[in-house]
Amino acid sequence: MAEYDDMAAIPMDGSVEIQYEEQKKIIPEGEYLFRIEQMKREQQNATDKMPRHVNVKFMLRLENEDGPAGTAWDNLRMYMKWMWKFAELAKSIGHTPVDSNTYRIDWDKFIGAEGRVKVTVKDWKKNDGTTEQQNQFKYLLPAVDDGEQPF
Repeated sequence: MAEYDDMAAIPMDGSVEIQYEEQKKIIPEGEYLFRIEQMKREQQNATDKMPRHVNVKFMLRLENEDGPAGTAWDNLRMYMKWMWKFAELAKSIGHTPVDSNTYRIDWDKFIGAEGRVKVTVKDWKKNDGTTEQQNQFKYLLPAVDDGEQPF
């Protein structure tokens, strides 16, 4: 981490560059309640493995019976191969009835939506051959019939 004076004023007429290593927090495995706090949409270009599509990144605030566990980001790739995850999330946050075969997310109500998720930790092999841990998320059906979560 680069050293800097944390009491120095930031000028209004220029830019400031601070270099640091962003640390990725790994959430321990288990079941959590979540609330969607933020969302970003990014256009992804086609590759040999996927078509051109929109990637929705969203931040989850997670907590369990022990209290807050932290925040984590997940992705929703908006093309048909990923329909299973779209359907899983839509049902979990109560935007789609559990027994429906038609899936919809109300994007105007996406931020603040709540649900349940099972978090696992997996090793991921990067292109340079190194391995790092990352969280994977399986969205669970609502705990009660009306779609409301006991958050």
